[in-house]
Amino acid sequence: MRKSIFGSVLVLGMVMSAGAVQAAPDLVAAAKAGDPDAVVDALAANTATSLTLGRALYFAAQRGHAEIVRLLLENGADPNTSFSYGSPLHAAARGAFAAR
Repeated sequence: MRKSIFGSVLVLGMVMSAGAVQAAPDLVAAAKAGDPDAVVDALAANTATSLTLGRALYFAAQRGHAEIVRLLLENGADPNTSFSYGSPLHAAARGAFAAR
């Protein structure tokens, strides 16, 4: 067991030293919660990848958080990002349907 933990830590160190940056999970959480101030803070950290922006956009659209959707789009979120569970467009449509 120690060997696998050590190996994981070693690999993590290698990936991080090669320039990997941690995606901004706080951005997705803030988008889900509908917290525009937290979204602005997460965007200001400038660590969000296109995938993170897309996930945040998906959940903001699903929950009808229009201000967050605007912020994400203005900061480069791709409205055509697609996941196995759908796109931001699908999420917005499902959210509107669920709110009825």
